[in-house]
Amino acid sequence: MKSFNKIILSLGVAAASLGLSSCVGDLDLQPRDPSQTTDVTNDIDRVFADIYLNFSTYGANGNSPVGGFDGGMAAFQRAMFIAEEIPTDEACWLWDPADYGAAYNGGMFNPNQGCLYGAYSRLIINITLCNQFIQNVDNGYFNLDEEGKKRAANYRLQAKALWGACYYYMLSFYNRVPYADENTPVGALPTQLSRTEVYNRVTAALEDVVAEFGANQVPVYGFVGLDMAESVLAKIYLNAEVFTGTPAYDKCYAHSKNVIDRLGKGGYYGNGLARSYNALFGANNDKYVIGNAGSDVDQNCDGVIDDNDLIMYHSKDPKVTLTWNNNFSWKNWDLGFSLRANIGNYVYNNLKYSNSRVYNVSAAQYQLGNLLSDTYLFKNSASANNLPLSSYFVENASFLRCDNITLGYTFRDLFKGNGMLRIFAAVQNPFVITTFSGIDPEEFGGVQSDPYPRPITTSLGLVVTF
Repeated sequence: MKSFNKIILSLGVAAASLGLSSCVGDLDLQPRDPSQTTDVTNDIDRVFADIYLNFSTYGANGNSPVGGFDGGMAAFQRAMFIAEEIPTDEACWLWDPADYGAAYNGGMFNPNQGCLYGAYSRLIINITLCNQFIQNVDNGYFNLDEEGKKRAANYRLQAKALWGACYYYMLSFYNRVPYADENTPVGALPTQLSRTEVYNRVTAALEDVVAEFGANQVPVYGFVGLDMAESVLAKIYLNAEVFTGTPAYDKCYAHSKNVIDRLGKGGYYGNGLARSYNALFGANNDKYVIGNAGSDVDQNCDGVIDDNDLIMYHSKDPKVTLTWNNNFSWKNWDLGFSLRANIGNYVYNNLKYSNSRVYNVSAAQYQLGNLLSDTYLFKNSASANNLPLSSYFVENASFLRCDNITLGYTFRDLFKGNGMLRIFAAVQNPFVITTFSGIDPEEFGGVQSDPYPRPITTSLGLVVTF
């Protein structure tokens, strides 16, 4: 599809008549209606938007591309809902029970049913749109500068991910699946392949999309990306045994874990999800996208930030504790050390809170306080009650600490073989490795307010043995 609205092809008609002058070129006219576009070589964004339009509505300007059928019933979401949910016990078709209800509620389908025609047509139309867009990008159809080429490359990945989503439903609905990709000529009929072959082609293509997006791809509100591509792969792999006879739960788990690890933060109880449906379907649902203020602060999505938004946020207790004590000796030398590690414990850095507010050095104070030089400073008005309850001051306090290192040397056979002399040096608490920005990550209470620093002590010793 090469137009956001409608495409009108200009036809050059060569009219020749015996003995009369011709009118060649007289009918090669562009449409006069400015809302109708024929040349979209400079409008890649509008062309790409048409793909999303056909996933979100039933057609441009209210015109459904599915002819001879209820356009609204052929809209993507509605068509997939009818095909997937109505045959289950989760939904019941009450309208027109004679023609639709009995068959759909009971899962009794035949090729003449209109809703099946609508669902199939919608999937084929959207697959074709994705394929043709990819073809046009690959063939250099659009006029693009360097920035435009980067955008086109990203659009291409999105189109391929949406193509893969359509084939997830195709695999679910059909045993012999009509298959077409960017190598299929426009207008050619899809080739019917077995589920296994389509499964192999689609998963391979989506794995390539995931690899090209890269692990650090940043989600953009309103557009699909890495998270969507991996989610579709997870759904396909989850049903691999149905599609191919061979399970692929390990691959389903791997892609699901990738998505959860990236998005499982913020939102309701820190799981990355909104608390209620009104956060998803409201006009302000962009507030609750991962990383936006609403997803991390307004936990219950009521538009007010108060004590009702408090959540359980991490734990002061480590998930893993490790110790390693060892002694080495070589000839007369000996070396010993003691290491400890806590992994997965979190600490509220109250020192950071107290020393990152400009209020501490304001005129209202009787004495000047200290401010941290390497952190954000909150202005006076930020001393409200909610600030000290913020997860901003909760830090990962995992650490590796060396409690002791001792190095010694022993002189043997002294005093005519009746004694030994050992000289040693020891360091207590020589180092700790951590990302915690407070004074000491080893805070058993979970809140670090004003701890006494652990000193580093050294000692020299002499041991005489008779």
